Amino acid sequence: RAVSPENIVVTPDTAGELSVRIQNPDFGGIAERSIVSNKFLIDTAIGSVRYFAPEQCSGEPENIKTDIYALGVVLYEMIAGVPPFDAPKAAALIQMHRSLPPPEIRIDNFDLRMLLTHTLMQSLQKQPRTRQSSANAFARQLRHMEQLATHVSTPPPAGVVPTPPPPR
Repeated sequence: RAVSPENIVVTPDTAGELSVRIQNPDFGGIAERSIVSNKFLIDTAIGSVRYFAPEQCSGEPENIKTDIYALGVVLYEMIAGVPPFDAPKAAALIQMHRSLPPPEIRIDNFDLRMLLTHTLMQSLQKQPRTRQSSANAFARQLRHMEQLATHVSTPPPAGVVPTPPPPR
Protein backbone atom coordinates (compact mmCIF):
# COMPACT_ATOMS: atom_id res chain seq x y z
CA ARG A 1 0.00 0.00 0.00
CA ALA A 2 2.79 2.39 -0.87
CA VAL A 3 3.39 1.65 -4.54
CA SER A 4 3.62 4.89 -6.47
CA PRO A 5 6.43 6.48 -8.48
CA GLU A 6 7.33 8.73 -5.53
CA ASN A 7 7.94 5.69 -3.31
CA ILE A 8 10.00 3.64 -5.77
CA VAL A 9 13.69 4.35 -5.32
CA VAL A 10 16.51 3.00 -7.51
CA THR A 11 19.94 3.13 -5.87
CA PRO A 12 23.25 1.35 -6.37
CA ASP A 13 24.12 -1.27 -3.75
CA THR A 14 27.62 -1.90 -2.36
CA ALA A 15 28.57 -3.91 -5.47
CA GLY A 16 27.42 -1.13 -7.79
CA GLU A 17 24.34 -3.07 -8.95
CA LEU A 18 21.08 -1.17 -9.11
CA SER A 19 18.61 -2.00 -6.38
CA VAL A 20 14.91 -1.12 -6.43
CA ARG A 21 13.23 -0.40 -3.10
CA ILE A 22 9.88 0.76 -1.85
CA GLN A 23 10.11 3.56 0.69
CA ASN A 24 7.44 4.81 3.09
CA PRO A 25 5.40 1.58 3.23
CA ASP A 26 1.97 1.88 4.83
CA PHE A 27 2.00 -1.56 6.45
CA GLY A 28 -1.02 -0.99 8.61
CA GLY A 29 -2.98 0.94 6.00
CA ILE A 30 -3.23 3.88 8.38
CA ALA A 31 -2.43 6.57 5.80
CA GLU A 32 -4.64 4.92 3.20
CA ARG A 33 -7.64 4.65 5.56
CA SER A 34 -7.24 8.25 6.66
CA ILE A 35 -7.24 9.40 3.02
CA VAL A 36 -10.31 7.36 2.03
CA SER A 37 -12.34 8.09 5.14
CA ASN A 38 -11.72 11.85 5.31
CA LYS A 39 -13.76 13.58 2.62
CA PHE A 40 -11.89 16.83 3.32
CA LEU A 41 -8.43 15.24 2.91
CA ILE A 42 -9.12 13.05 -0.10
CA ASP A 43 -8.78 15.73 -2.78
CA THR A 44 -5.46 16.89 -1.31
CA ALA A 45 -4.15 13.30 -1.54
CA ILE A 46 -5.19 12.78 -5.17
CA GLY A 47 -1.58 11.84 -6.03
CA SER A 48 -1.96 8.73 -3.85
CA VAL A 49 -5.48 7.95 -5.07
CA ARG A 50 -4.13 7.63 -8.65
CA TYR A 51 -2.46 4.37 -7.54
CA PHE A 52 -5.28 2.99 -5.37
CA ALA A 53 -6.86 -0.31 -6.33
CA PRO A 54 -10.65 -0.48 -6.61
CA GLU A 55 -10.90 -2.37 -3.31
CA GLN A 56 -9.00 0.40 -1.52
CA CYS A 57 -11.58 2.90 -2.74
CA SER A 58 -14.48 0.96 -1.31
CA GLY A 59 -13.09 -0.21 2.02
CA GLU A 60 -12.83 -3.88 1.01
CA PRO A 61 -9.96 -5.99 2.40
CA GLU A 62 -6.57 -5.47 0.78
CA ASN A 63 -3.83 -7.99 0.10
CA ILE A 64 -0.84 -8.44 -2.20
CA LYS A 65 -3.13 -8.06 -5.20
CA THR A 66 -3.82 -4.49 -4.11
CA ASP A 67 -0.13 -3.75 -4.64
CA ILE A 68 -0.16 -5.62 -7.96
CA TYR A 69 -2.86 -3.22 -9.18
CA ALA A 70 -0.68 -0.28 -8.11
CA LEU A 71 2.32 -1.84 -9.90
CA GLY A 72 0.15 -2.09 -13.01
CA VAL A 73 -0.72 1.61 -12.74
CA VAL A 74 2.99 2.48 -12.38
CA LEU A 75 3.94 0.26 -15.35
CA TYR A 76 1.17 1.80 -17.44
CA GLU A 77 2.42 5.28 -16.54
CA MET A 78 6.02 4.32 -17.39
CA ILE A 79 4.95 3.21 -20.85
CA ALA A 80 2.25 5.77 -21.69
CA GLY A 81 3.72 8.76 -19.83
CA VAL A 82 0.46 9.29 -17.93
CA PRO A 83 -1.47 7.13 -15.44
CA PRO A 84 -4.41 5.18 -16.87
CA PHE A 85 -6.91 7.22 -14.86
CA ASP A 86 -6.76 10.87 -13.91
CA ALA A 87 -9.28 13.44 -12.79
CA PRO A 88 -9.15 16.74 -10.89
CA LYS A 89 -11.34 15.39 -8.06
CA ALA A 90 -10.77 12.21 -6.07
CA ALA A 91 -14.41 11.08 -6.35
CA ALA A 92 -14.18 10.98 -10.15
CA LEU A 93 -10.82 9.23 -10.00
CA ILE A 94 -12.18 6.60 -7.60
CA GLN A 95 -15.13 5.98 -9.92
CA MET A 96 -12.72 5.47 -12.84
CA HIS A 97 -10.69 2.92 -10.86
CA ARG A 98 -13.84 1.08 -9.92
CA SER A 99 -15.58 0.97 -13.29
CA LEU A 100 -13.54 1.96 -16.37
CA PRO A 101 -11.06 -0.17 -18.31
CA PRO A 102 -7.68 1.48 -18.82
CA PRO A 103 -7.18 3.18 -22.20
CA GLU A 104 -5.19 1.19 -24.77
CA ILE A 105 -1.52 1.94 -25.28
CA ARG A 106 -0.01 1.95 -28.78
CA ILE A 107 2.95 -0.42 -29.02
CA ASP A 108 4.37 -1.22 -32.46
CA ASN A 109 6.20 -4.48 -31.68
CA PHE A 110 3.53 -7.17 -32.04
CA ASP A 111 5.06 -9.75 -29.67
CA LEU A 112 5.77 -7.18 -26.96
CA ARG A 113 2.35 -5.60 -27.45
CA MET A 114 0.60 -8.92 -26.81
CA LEU A 115 2.65 -9.72 -23.71
CA LEU A 116 2.53 -6.20 -22.34
CA THR A 117 -1.19 -5.81 -22.95
CA HIS A 118 -1.82 -9.13 -21.21
CA THR A 119 0.34 -8.18 -18.21
CA LEU A 120 -1.17 -4.71 -17.89
CA MET A 121 -4.78 -5.81 -18.32
CA GLN A 122 -4.32 -8.64 -15.82
CA SER A 123 -2.72 -6.37 -13.22
CA LEU A 124 -5.42 -3.71 -13.70
CA GLN A 125 -8.39 -6.05 -13.30
CA LYS A 126 -11.12 -4.63 -11.08
CA GLN A 127 -11.56 -7.91 -9.17
CA PRO A 128 -8.44 -8.84 -7.14
CA ARG A 129 -8.95 -12.59 -7.74
CA THR A 130 -8.32 -12.08 -11.49
CA ARG A 131 -4.97 -10.27 -11.09
CA GLN A 132 -1.57 -11.97 -11.02
CA SER A 133 -1.29 -14.35 -8.08
CA SER A 134 1.82 -12.68 -6.67
CA ALA A 135 4.45 -10.03 -7.24
CA ASN A 136 6.72 -12.86 -8.43
CA ALA A 137 4.21 -13.79 -11.15
CA PHE A 138 4.08 -10.13 -12.22
CA ALA A 139 7.91 -9.96 -12.26
CA ARG A 140 8.15 -13.19 -14.30
CA GLN A 141 5.90 -11.67 -16.95
CA LEU A 142 8.11 -8.57 -17.07
CA ARG A 143 11.28 -10.70 -17.30
CA HIS A 144 9.74 -12.66 -20.17
CA MET A 145 9.13 -9.39 -22.05
CA GLU A 146 12.68 -8.25 -21.31
CA GLN A 147 14.07 -11.50 -22.71
CA LEU A 148 11.93 -11.19 -25.82
CA ALA A 149 12.96 -7.55 -26.33
CA THR A 150 16.69 -8.19 -25.88
CA HIS A 151 16.92 -11.56 -27.67
CA VAL A 152 18.52 -11.34 -31.08
CA SER A 153 17.42 -14.21 -33.22
CA THR A 154 19.91 -14.17 -36.07
CA PRO A 155 20.29 -17.58 -37.67
CA PRO A 156 23.63 -18.47 -39.23
CA PRO A 157 23.92 -17.81 -42.98
CA ALA A 158 22.55 -20.56 -45.26
CA GLY A 159 25.01 -23.36 -45.99
CA VAL A 160 27.12 -22.75 -42.90
CA VAL A 161 27.24 -25.72 -40.57
CA PRO A 162 28.26 -24.82 -37.03
CA THR A 163 31.40 -26.63 -35.93
CA PRO A 164 30.82 -29.02 -33.04
CA PRO A 165 32.75 -28.45 -29.84
CA PRO A 166 36.01 -30.45 -29.55
CA PRO A 167 35.72 -33.79 -27.70
CA ARG A 168 36.98 -33.95 -24.15
